[in-house]
Amino acid sequence: LDRCVSYPCLHRSIRFMPPAVQQLREAAALCGCPFEIMLLSVLVVAVGRAHAWDTVPLTMTTPMRDGPRDLQLVAPMSDLRSVDVALRGTCGTLLGVVWQLMHAIKARQW
Repeated sequence: LDRCVSYPCLHRSIRFMPPAVQQLREAAALCGCPFEIMLLSVLVVAVGRAHAWDTVPLTMTTPMRDGPRDLQLVAPMSDLRSVDVALRGTCGTLLGVVWQLMHAIKARQW
């Protein structure tokens, strides 16, 4: 990259009403993805479109319990995982964002 782009930090609380949650669950089932991925995808698309961004920088705080023996550890272990989600062209559709997030998680592209 020849230029540095900075984005303002977005810290928001968003409440989804039960009918919206049910629609997201049904959409996740139709797409064959976990509910959490569908919920995150909707939020990424909404933020990207609201700010007219081509790419949404996403940083998630996740538990570090990936290994087979990690469940035996007693400690508040977490990790920050960052991924840039593209919203250009066909990647900008809800299904495109779902695919990007599922691929990033499976391939551990942080």
